[in-house]
Amino acid sequence: MSSEHASTAASRRRGLHPAGWLFVIVLLAEFIVFDAFGSKRHTAVYPRWNDQVQYLGEAYTAFEYSREHGLPGALWQSLINPSAQGTLHDFGALVLFAFAGPSRSAALALNMLALIAWQAALFGAVGRRTGSRWLGLAVAMLPLALAGPWENSPGSAYDFRLDHLAMCALGVASAAAVLADDFRSRRGAIGFGVAVGATLLTRFLTGTYFVVIFAGALAWIIFEHYRRTAVFPGSAGVPPAMDRDGNGGRRSTTARLINLGLAALVAAVVAAPFFWLNREWVWNYYYIGHYVGQESTIRDPHLGLGRSIAFVASALFRSHVGAFFCVIATLGAIALALGRGGSGRSEARRRQSQTSEFLQEQTEETETAAVCAEPAPFSPLAPVRWFGFRVGGLFLLAPALVLTLHRQKSEVVVSALVPGVVLLVAAVWAAIGQERREGNRSPMSGAEPLAEQRPLAGARGYSWRFSLAAAAIAAGCFGFFAERQLRPAYDAATLANFRQVNALADHVFTRARAAGIERAHIAADNITDCLDGQVLRVICYERHGVWMPFEMSLPISIAEPTTVEVMERLAASHFVFLADDNAPVGPYPYDRKLASLRPQLREWCSAHLQPALEFDLWGQHGVLYQRQEIR
Repeated sequence: MSSEHASTAASRRRGLHPAGWLFVIVLLAEFIVFDAFGSKRHTAVYPRWNDQVQYLGEAYTAFEYSREHGLPGALWQSLINPSAQGTLHDFGALVLFAFAGPSRSAALALNMLALIAWQAALFGAVGRRTGSRWLGLAVAMLPLALAGPWENSPGSAYDFRLDHLAMCALGVASAAAVLADDFRSRRGAIGFGVAVGATLLTRFLTGTYFVVIFAGALAWIIFEHYRRTAVFPGSAGVPPAMDRDGNGGRRSTTARLINLGLAALVAAVVAAPFFWLNREWVWNYYYIGHYVGQESTIRDPHLGLGRSIAFVASALFRSHVGAFFCVIATLGAIALALGRGGSGRSEARRRQSQTSEFLQEQTEETETAAVCAEPAPFSPLAPVRWFGFRVGGLFLLAPALVLTLHRQKSEVVVSALVPGVVLLVAAVWAAIGQERREGNRSPMSGAEPLAEQRPLAGARGYSWRFSLAAAAIAAGCFGFFAERQLRPAYDAATLANFRQVNALADHVFTRARAAGIERAHIAADNITDCLDGQVLRVICYERHGVWMPFEMSLPISIAEPTTVEVMERLAASHFVFLADDNAPVGPYPYDRKLASLRPQLREWCSAHLQPALEFDLWGQHGVLYQRQEIR
C-alpha cells in the first residue's frame, strides 16, 4: 500500500484527510485575503462597468424591498422578478446582505464564495476519482492561477456581474459530471442535474451550452454501445460476466441513457419554471436583441468563421487563462512526473494477469475468446479519456462552439470555456501521476476495468513524492492569488478621477434631496459608466445608504436617437452632463449623434438651466447643468 493510500485509510478512521484540513484552511485564507485586500481596492471607487451597475442596482433594491416586506418575501421576489439573463445573482447577494449589510464588498464576496464552491467541487471530484486527495488539492487550486478573475477588467471577481458567477457554476457542474461516472452512477447523475439547473438559473445563456453537452454525452454513450457491440455481439455490448451493477462491473447502455435522461429531467424541474416566467424577457433579450434588433447590428463585428475561432481562442488564453496558468500547468506536470514513485508495479502486473485469466475463463467458448484472452495494454492516458474528452472536452468545446457561431463577440463571456481547460489539465496530471490502473480495460478501452472498480490510482497508488509535488503546486497557485490581491489596482491619476466622480455624485444627491426631488432625471451626452442616472443612484446608495431612484433620461440606448427625441428628454431632465465640443467621440451611434448636437445642446442648457459645476475627467472638460430651481 502506498503512503497516499495508507494516509487515506488512517484518515478515514480519524476523520478528514490531512489534505482536506489543509484545503479548508486555504479556503478560509483565500476569502480573508480577497475580502480584506483584493475587493477593498475596488469597493473604494465607484462601481465601474455598466453590467455591474445593473446587477448591483437589482441587489440593492431587493434589500430595500426586504426592509419593508421581510427577508423571505424579498428572497422569493428576487427569484420571480422579470429577468432576461439570470435570477440567482440578486438572490445570493440578498442572503449576504442580510448578514453583512448592503455593500459592494458583500456583493463581491458572493463572487469569491462561488469560486470557493468550484474549488470544493474540484477537490471532491478529482480526489475521489483519482484516489489522491493531494492531487485533488492541487487541481482545486488551479482556479486561483487563472488570470481573468484577478484582472482589473469586466467579468473578473471584482465585477459583480453574471459572467464570473456563471464560470464558477459551470465549474461546479463539470465536477459533478466527473462524479456521475460517465452516467453509470444514478446518484451522480441526479447531482449533475441539480448542478446544471443551478447553473441555468445563474445565467440563462448557459442553456445553449448544455444542449450541446447533453447531446455530446448522448452521442458518446451510443457510440460506446455500438463499439462494444462489435466486440461482444449478442449481449447488447456487455458480456454476461460484466453486466452487473456493483463495483465489479459497469451499468448497461440502457441504464446510462436513463441516467442521462434523469439528469436532464432534474435540471428541467429546477430551471424550467423560471424560464417560463421569464420567457418574454429571454426572447426579447437574446433573440431580438442579439439577432434581429437594431443593437445586434451595431454590435456585430462581422467576423467570419476563421476569425471567430481566432477571437475565441485568443480571448480564452489572453484574457482568462493567462500565462501563469500555462506555466503552472506545465511545471506541475513536470513536478508530478518527477514525484511519481516506483512502488507497486509488480502488484499491478499480478492483478493484470489475474484479470486476463478471469476473462479467458469467461469467454473461451465465445467468438471473442481470442480477443478477451489477450488483454490490451493499459494506456496512461485513460484518465484523460474520462476527465478530458468526455467531461473537460465537452465543457470546453460546447461553449466554444456556441460563442464561435454567435454573431456578436465579447471577450467577457469566453470565461465559460475555462472549466473545461481546468479539467483537461487535471486529466493530464492524473495520467502523469500513475503508470498503471488496477485491473485492465476491455480491448476497446472505453469500458471500466474488468477487475474490481477502484479510483484511478488503483494498486499503483501515489507516492509521498507525488503528494509533495501536488502540495507545492497548490502553494504556487495560492502565492499567485495572494500577489494579485495585494498589488495596487489603480495609479494616483486614476484615483483622482474616481474621486471627481464621487464628488459629482455627492452634488447630485445633496441637491436633489434638498430640492425634494424623489425621482430626478439625469442626462449624459455620451455612453458612460460613471455619469448616467443608473450608475449615480448606485454610487449614492453605497456612499450615503439612501436609495435614490434616479432616472436615466439620456442615453436611451447605444442606437442613434432622433433630434426631437433628444430635445424632449433633455427638457425633462433635472441634471445634464455635457462635454466640451472638442471631446473625443465614442464608438456608438448615440455618441456620434450627440457629438453633432453639442452646440445646440449647450445653447439650450445655457438658456434653460444653470451651470452647477465644471469638472475634468480623464483629460476631458465638462459641465454639470441643473434646473434653475435647484440650489
